Amino acid sequence: MKCFFSSLIFSSEKKISLLAMGLAFAISLNSSFVALAESPEAIKENDERMLKQMQSISQQLGVTCTACHIASNFASDEKPEFKKSLKHLKTTQLLIDNGFSGKNGESKASCYMCHREKLIPDSEQKTDPLLYKNFKK
Repeated sequence: MKCFFSSLIFSSEKKISLLAMGLAFAISLNSSFVALAESPEAIKENDERMLKQMQSISQQLGVTCTACHIASNFASDEKPEFKKSLKHLKTTQLLIDNGFSGKNGESKASCYMCHREKLIPDSEQKTDPLLYKNFKK
């Protein structure tokens, strides 16, 4: 699924908004993004990196950007889905930092790991622990 970001030509206001959103994600994930870009090239590079990351997330969840973002203000955190996605991103980063980094033959943690292109992953289905009481190791 393709994020509608890829078909837009951004005005400078939108680019600033995207950069602000990218910086918020970077800070919340302790990622390697540069917090304060010093040159137009660095701003463009950070913007492109964030755009690619958001496109990847939307593909992994099988949704468009507006599933989490308000179309008129992408930096807004008013939608509950946006707040939940931040928690999920922190969880994913925690997994990456603790053995699911994709290095040395390890699996890499991502949204797809649980969601499989579905907004609500199958793993959220209720299970009865009593069904597993006779499970033998």
